[in-house]
Amino acid sequence: MIVAAFDFDGTLTRRDTLIPFLVFVRGPWVVSAALLVCLPRLAGMALGGGSRQKAKEQLLRICLRGKSKQELAQAGEAFARQRLPRLMRPEALQRLQWHVSRGDTCVIVSASLDLYLSPWGDENGFQAVICSRLDFDQRDMATGNLDGANCRGVEKVDRLVSLFPKERVAEFFAYGDSEGDREMLDFADHPFYRSFG
Repeated sequence: MIVAAFDFDGTLTRRDTLIPFLVFVRGPWVVSAALLVCLPRLAGMALGGGSRQKAKEQLLRICLRGKSKQELAQAGEAFARQRLPRLMRPEALQRLQWHVSRGDTCVIVSASLDLYLSPWGDENGFQAVICSRLDFDQRDMATGNLDGANCRGVEKVDRLVSLFPKERVAEFFAYGDSEGDREMLDFADHPFYRSFG
């Protein structure tokens, strides 16, 4: 088996996708107000003194808490279909098609949300989507927290290896563009940082 692991935001796409998704669900005014509330935590995170997961969860709680799983699943599918195609990098999609044509196992490994990554991945040749997942309570209402750890850094490698143990894989390709991809790139046999070969 040959596995090609692609980061999503900034690698397959030209930009971050979480904020556009939140705007798609809640509108620009709600998201702008939420970002203002989260600004101190976001600033701390940018300066290396705060938790990325806590900052993300604060934003998700303000924007998505109380939304039903069904409503958010529908919004995620609509966002994947209507908005994501405009954000994709053509050269990244060409590289993806190269892997698909070889019969490689293609995987998204991303800190972005499953709500839109899973439907997009299913439609675009990926055998698996490893990503951050939104948490829901017993009534299937969003809590705004993540279900498990934010999928970045070493978490990407841990989840990748749990799904594809090293002894079952002949070669790992990895594509990333940020500090959160470093561990995955270091782990790969063929790492591509901000390039596609």
